[in-house]
Amino acid sequence: MKNKPQSQASGNSKSERVKVYIRVRPFNDDENKRGGETPFTNLDVDNGIVSIKKEYDVKNYTYDGLYDMNSTQDQIFENSAKPVIDVSNKKSKKMIIL
Repeated sequence: MKNKPQSQASGNSKSERVKVYIRVRPFNDDENKRGGETPFTNLDVDNGIVSIKKEYDVKNYTYDGLYDMNSTQDQIFENSAKPVIDVSNKKSKKMIIL
């Protein structure tokens, strides 16, 4: 018999999903000196899609969120990390109150 994921084995019907965000970092000095060539053929920030050229093909990858080279650490934190922290804090407070 196949192993069931923990949530199914315990009868818990509530499931959670891990969200994946990526950031395309700015070029460093050495990369800029070499012309700043990138493997990306397309960065669709609105839909979280990255297209990467691989020799004779282009591969598309989809993420929950995508930050381009111009994104700041503050923007990334406010849009990706802070909501998770806020939800965790609310759950903790509720658990303490109950």
